[in-house]
Amino acid sequence: MAMKGRSKTTGMRVGLLLALLIGMLGSHWEDILPAAEPDPDEIHVLRQGGKFGKLSLEVKEAGSHLHMPARLYFTYDDGREELPVVGRFQHFLVTASGRDLKTLPVGEYQVYVSRGTEYSLDRQKVKIEEGRTTYLSSTLERVVDTAGFISADFHLQDWYRLLNRGVLMAGVANTDAHRYPQDSLGYPRNYVASDTDNPWEIDPRKVVQAVKRRAVTGSLGPFLHFTGNGSPVGSVITDPDRSVSLRIQLQSAPWVPVETLEVIRNGEVIRTWSVPPPEEREKPWKFDTELVVDCARDSWYLVIASSRTPWEKPFENYRSFSFTNPVFVDVDGNGYFDPPNGGFPLQDAAD
Repeated sequence: MAMKGRSKTTGMRVGLLLALLIGMLGSHWEDILPAAEPDPDEIHVLRQGGKFGKLSLEVKEAGSHLHMPARLYFTYDDGREELPVVGRFQHFLVTASGRDLKTLPVGEYQVYVSRGTEYSLDRQKVKIEEGRTTYLSSTLERVVDTAGFISADFHLQDWYRLLNRGVLMAGVANTDAHRYPQDSLGYPRNYVASDTDNPWEIDPRKVVQAVKRRAVTGSLGPFLHFTGNGSPVGSVITDPDRSVSLRIQLQSAPWVPVETLEVIRNGEVIRTWSVPPPEEREKPWKFDTELVVDCARDSWYLVIASSRTPWEKPFENYRSFSFTNPVFVDVDGNGYFDPPNGGFPLQDAAD
């Protein structure tokens, strides 16, 4: 017991002395600590040779004014097609903290700052000079409300055929970037139903359960919220009166156009809308509608949002394509979804 007490007291004294030392050293305390790990972006840039300067960057969220993770995409200011090398990901940098000091080749660049398709897109010109530090401060605004969902990156192919045969797995989106670096990573996302938006509170088991019950929306740009008779995507709903109310809500960032909205039943388009652009260029795209459908037999319904118009620069390689998972309608009241092309009937995922 005496040894434990002495150890605890010694620890308190060491902690107090360290706090006093840091207080006396002020902003110079970092000089006595071990050097941080080499910056992999800097290593990649220095290997290219040439002249270098520094970029001090910070990215904050509008409203909260908190620093947040972001991606910075670089092009040459003179408009040449060649892309600069600014780090290990070639023409873009990623900041996890929202504050970084980076080594860059001397030159003039257009920098596009993004936090994914839920946020606005900021564009700034920077000039990197040899031996000097250039400062970039960016603020991004959340323009798409995805409360109740978290995003992830998955993969699946040949989906409609599986649904119609009764193999009712979740449809998902993923990057699948076979043409990197022409294709930027991470923009196709999956929004998985979640009871929290805080990453540190997410239970991986609940994420798996949500995917298994198909409570997922795939997104390359627009965010879709879709219900059948008020039930979320993935649900099996029993509706003996054979009249189903489908509610569709669409949101998309100003720099991510969306032109067409479609309702799919058992693999076939049954209704199409043209999505009007926002009245002001800096406002997000929004569309909200309800469709009542007559359902003669057990059927599945999902929604697709798309556009032939490319996203704004520097993401011209992308065109919007988002989809929901289906809602499954049981009209004969047997408590199961009977797939249109045979196969195994599906009972409610909760069973």
